[in-house]
Amino acid sequence: IPEKYLTIEAILTAAKDTFNAQHKNNPFKKKDMDNAKKIYEKIKNEKVAIIENYNKNLVKRRPPTPLNTNKALILLTKNLRINAKTALSTMNDLYLNQIISYPRTDSDVYKPDFSHKNLIEMFKNHSDYGKFTQDLLNNGRFKPTKGKKDAGDHPPITPIEGLELNSNKLKTNLQMKVYNLLARHYLALFGEVATESKQDLDLRIKEEPFKAQIVSLVDPGYLEIAPFLKPKYDTEIQISGNTIPVKEVKLHDKETKPPHFHQIFY
Repeated sequence: IPEKYLTIEAILTAAKDTFNAQHKNNPFKKKDMDNAKKIYEKIKNEKVAIIENYNKNLVKRRPPTPLNTNKALILLTKNLRINAKTALSTMNDLYLNQIISYPRTDSDVYKPDFSHKNLIEMFKNHSDYGKFTQDLLNNGRFKPTKGKKDAGDHPPITPIEGLELNSNKLKTNLQMKVYNLLARHYLALFGEVATESKQDLDLRIKEEPFKAQIVSLVDPGYLEIAPFLKPKYDTEIQISGNTIPVKEVKLHDKETKPPHFHQIFY
């Protein structure tokens, strides 16, 4: 049964950018709802937040791990808004046309003697992937990331032919989109880590405690070739002084959602 709760959010402005801060006692459940309303009434017209603590850290985001069938289906269904059956049948068509390796595999670890250099070289003159691939070749980056399991059956799903996206071998628009995601994901396995900046703020608005986290991208690394793996980034904010203007304080009326079970069978 869904349960109602309240949250208090402040919209703050730093230079031209706005960002959100959450009350540290969110969520306010049934027994605390009256208190949340009182807090909101107390601070709803406030125009200044005081910065009590500010930290900025650089964080590394590692490249993805190789694709077994389940991970490939999650990647394709999420990004292409297609169902698992369509995704699997499209991969199967690419396999039968000798464009990718066998798409039914439990392995997300390559065997140590798997030759990646030859496959990477297929893409060095590619219109879309060439620049990234050339960097891999120049820096000798031929060692992929590792998943959890070499099931000993088939290798992870791998492009085995370097095709331009307008190639006649890609028979449909969907085949092209699936191939594009699989090829980019494969090349991302060899990329540099991405670097993120995390800015954490502890704030007070008229004695009420708030916290904010702003995550921005400093260096894309592997995300350059696989932008579909990017989380939603914020714009880094410039902090000067110990106060920040408050644009607005909001009281949100929400309710809990049932857990979402997502499993793909193939």
